[in-house]
Amino acid sequence: MLALKGFFRKKSTKVYCAILCILTITIVLLFSFTKYCLNEINKEIYNKSVYLIISKNDYYDYLKQIGTISQVSRVLSLTPDSNCEPLKDNSYEGYDPSTNMIGIIKNNLTWTDFKYVNYDNIIIYPNSMRKEVKLKDNQIAISIPLNLKDEYGKYMSQLTGKTISFWDKDENNIEFVVSGFYYNNFSEMTISDEMFEELLDNSTYIYDIKILNHNDIFPVESELRNNKDINTIFTTIGSDFDSIDKYSNMVDTLNKFAYSILVVLFIILLIIIKNILYDEKKVIKINRLLGYNINQIKKNLVINLTTLAFIVIILSTLSTISINILLNIIYNLDLIVIDYYLLFNLYFAIIIVMIFFSLFYQFKINKYIKNG
Repeated sequence: MLALKGFFRKKSTKVYCAILCILTITIVLLFSFTKYCLNEINKEIYNKSVYLIISKNDYYDYLKQIGTISQVSRVLSLTPDSNCEPLKDNSYEGYDPSTNMIGIIKNNLTWTDFKYVNYDNIIIYPNSMRKEVKLKDNQIAISIPLNLKDEYGKYMSQLTGKTISFWDKDENNIEFVVSGFYYNNFSEMTISDEMFEELLDNSTYIYDIKILNHNDIFPVESELRNNKDINTIFTTIGSDFDSIDKYSNMVDTLNKFAYSILVVLFIILLIIIKNILYDEKKVIKINRLLGYNINQIKKNLVINLTTLAFIVIILSTLSTISINILLNIIYNLDLIVIDYYLLFNLYFAIIIVMIFFSLFYQFKINKYIKNG
């Protein structure tokens, strides 16, 4: 205990502790911002993308077993009635004051506004998945994309209360009354759960899947495309690709800085351990005069270094928690306050490196002891 107190009374020990704390805090904060940027990319793609799985066979259990898929929901596909008057294309060629040019003037919402790329049918969701509205069996609600709210909003009154129709697989005409609109990230339609269940059939299975991590989208896509029985449709609607690119560039930059500082941290750890061993020469001589044996001296050195590592860990953890909380409050961010996985790996590496280097330099300790 006396040896430990003497070690931490030294000015050099306090300087070493401060340097290691600053570097560790910087690394943790850089990785925190990296994860924040990745989460922003994931949220942008998760909330503004549709990933549909279409097959003649039921692959629900198979999709649920893919760990990177977070949600699997069955949806309905109906063929739009091209003769449905309220959604017929009434656009015309004329002068467009917004562009000051002659062009096609949009005059109403059409079936095309509710179709996904490379898919001619309309995707229908059950009311239980879109709780913004409450529907009766003969009603349908239409979603207006948030990014097209102003453009599509002026046509809403034209459709409210009107009847629109579809064809089912048996070519039966199905009619719904437009009850109203709701805002979402996509153009889509919703019917009551009862009508949804009634119209489901087992000739085609369509699932809307969600993937939390954008890096997992292409591996999942590759795996699904290997199955010839599955057709996939992936589309993003209204995604802010400038923001995605900005966050992607920030992730690359932050990672470069974080790993560079991590290398610097381990180099400085090596230097600090060498300096501590050199500084301990006088202490070793005194300890030998006081009757300490070789094993006790070695043990004290390892205890000193390990204690230094734990103090750095405690101070760095408390500091990063405080800084993350303050940044979240001041700048309305969503930084992870405590990233247990990151902290465990980083601190474990620091402790291992300190113990490894202290053992690696045992031959110098022996030299100092012999000279003492």
